[in-house]
Amino acid sequence: MRWAQRHVENRDRYRSAKFLGRLLCVLALILLVANPALSQQSSRSGSKTLYTWEDERGVQHFTSSKQEAVAKGAEVKKADLAPIMRGELKIPATQAVSCVPHGGIDCAAGSDADGSVLCVDGFRDASPRFRFSCSAVHLEVADITVDEDQNIVTVFIRNRSQISAEQVRISLRGKEANLALVGPETIEGFGLERYEATAPEGHRASVASKSSVKVACVNCGA
Repeated sequence: MRWAQRHVENRDRYRSAKFLGRLLCVLALILLVANPALSQQSSRSGSKTLYTWEDERGVQHFTSSKQEAVAKGAEVKKADLAPIMRGELKIPATQAVSCVPHGGIDCAAGSDADGSVLCVDGFRDASPRFRFSCSAVHLEVADITVDEDQNIVTVFIRNRSQISAEQVRISLRGKEANLALVGPETIEGFGLERYEATAPEGHRASVASKSSVKVACVNCGA
């Protein structure tokens, strides 16, 4: 009986506190609606007036404390600062400059002082970084063809870099095992080579997706 009585008392207290909280929220909302100036005044209360002053070296300072500026012995005036909006902040656009119109990248010439590449005709303001353009090879699958009569899969690999790709290994990922393709071990800079493989006995060659081709070389980039 005592437990039941305490439960009823706690429930009544909770309901009373909940009702009182709702009542206070309603009263506050009525006050703000009845007096809009009150809400505007509260929103401006957090803002501060800024003052500007110059020191003996002519350096301009800004402060929200007028007394601090007066203590510096300088002429005090309100700072005329226009509000900065996010939409008004303009970031200048930058455009990458390529070596293509200048004969390509000259990796043999080394890097420029800022780490960028040098072009074949001596142009020095190109954007590509020497580290990524001349230190590692970038290979990509250009095309995949299938000769159904001969049951042969052919994959064309393009070197997008100026330096040669060494010890190139191409394979097709299969459900049970990878199929190694035969072709040159070296792909010259900006070159294109073909790699072929005959489908295993009992299997028919089919067009594979580029994502199923595994490309590797000893100096390939990640």
